[in-house]
Amino acid sequence: MDTIAAPDIARIVSDIADEMRGISERGAVASYIPPLAQVSPDKFGMAVVMADGAVHVAGDADEAFSIQSSM
Repeated sequence: MDTIAAPDIARIVSDIADEMRGISERGAVASYIPPLAQVSPDKFGMAVVMADGAVHVAGDADEAFSIQSSM
């Protein structure tokens, strides 16, 4: 099985976050859920955890905010 080097994973995660940041036409903040109503729709964070436990984060991943669903 081919593997991707850690620096490549970090770059890929960063590239995805850069591409996705600012794309807000795909959804809306659920105003009927109080914790979500307070979150800026411009926030985007992602984290990828590798099988070896390495964590790669990008965007607003270090900022705590409520997540009610994900895909």
